[in-house]
Amino acid sequence: LTACVTLAWAQEQKAPAQPAQAVMPGGVKGAYLKQSKFVEGQMVQLAEVIPQKKYSWRPAKGVRSMAEAFMHAALGNYISSSKITGMMAEGVDPAKLEKSESNKGKIVEALKKSFEVANQAVMNCPESEFDTKVDFFGMDMNKLDMIMLSATHQHELLGQQIAYARMNGVQPPWTAEIQKKKKEQQKKGN
Repeated sequence: LTACVTLAWAQEQKAPAQPAQAVMPGGVKGAYLKQSKFVEGQMVQLAEVIPQKKYSWRPAKGVRSMAEAFMHAALGNYISSSKITGMMAEGVDPAKLEKSESNKGKIVEALKKSFEVANQAVMNCPESEFDTKVDFFGMDMNKLDMIMLSATHQHELLGQQIAYARMNGVQPPWTAEIQKKKKEQQKKGN
């Protein structure tokens, strides 16, 4: 149900005007980019509405805090992009990134930057390299596997952050918008 409502909401949204030369690529790259930009939009919206004081909240001892979970999303983008490009983004220390930030504004910026890096890595990867083997924590994978892993990891962490937000009484902005529209329609129908 949530997926259907989210999809319905996404279809109702008007995309910002794009310059004439900005055409969404087709194939795997285009499919990835659509998913990644969708997740980025919702994750950033959610990060922006969660109060700063909730960023230290964690659902249980030993589980990532809300801040750490957002930074884990950024880390996932950097790791997948490093496997695609062959190098880690400049200034990123994977061993320290998750616990490196608790400030809401800086976390939002870190998320945006990580999505930009991941999206660029995928867009710049020639399709002829999709079968190129990469090592992913001891698993034999290829660059196409990393692209798929990146997309699924982004969605997984968005779901986690939605659950974290709701556990803290924070309603996702897109849900609030859907409910607002329903109320307006009900008023018009009465």
